[in-house]
Amino acid sequence: MSRATFAFSLAVTMIFLGTSSQPLFAAHGHGSHCQSCGTACGSHRLVKKTVMVPMIITEQRLKTRIVKNTELREETYTVFKKVPVTKTYTKEKCYLADDVKTQMITEKECHRIQRPVIEICPVKVPHEEFRTTVVQKEVCTECGPVCVEEECTHKVNVEHEEMQAKTNCVTDVVFTNTKKEITYCVKVPKTQKKVCEVETYELVPVEKTRMVEVCVPQVIKQPVEVQVKKMVRKTILCCEKCRKHHARGLFD
Repeated sequence: MSRATFAFSLAVTMIFLGTSSQPLFAAHGHGSHCQSCGTACGSHRLVKKTVMVPMIITEQRLKTRIVKNTELREETYTVFKKVPVTKTYTKEKCYLADDVKTQMITEKECHRIQRPVIEICPVKVPHEEFRTTVVQKEVCTECGPVCVEEECTHKVNVEHEEMQAKTNCVTDVVFTNTKKEITYCVKVPKTQKKVCEVETYELVPVEKTRMVEVCVPQVIKQPVEVQVKKMVRKTILCCEKCRKHHARGLFD
């Protein structure tokens, strides 16, 4: 759009809104001015032309709105119910069992015994011997008592050493080996399998229905008043110069 076209459109708008700086008396027969450029000229030189001018008008339009409505609907949901179930399993148990065993062993025992021993040792043995001794004896004689020596034989016991065999008992320690069978107990690991039962619960799905309130959006079109700017036709008086200058698409 050129500057002249823009100026002409602005002038026409001001004229239509009543804000033009120059009074438009030509349309009412009170003057001869061009309603496009405002130039004073003769009334015989003005021509009527229809131009498009902007105008703010109120229109009824349909505006789209979303309305939330509450409705009762049937809902299907799933719950889980506990159902008792008996399960069987095999349990293996390890334990220590008593195992009785026998074994031959050799025991060494000691004993005290009396062992006879013959010993040859000197022994004093008494013997009878006759010994003669001289003893003085007083004898009475005619001359008086006289001492006379006289042999006297008497028997005495004399001990002589002799080698003799003697039996004595000596205590000795003797070891003897004895074999015997003993019984002993050992712990042996063993396993035992046992069948056990346990009661558990399983969750089984169950479908149920219920009525619930749901919010359902609804699209509606509601009429509203809006102000829009539109180009409307208007007949003005303009000079020949304005007509030629703006002849392309602005005038009929």
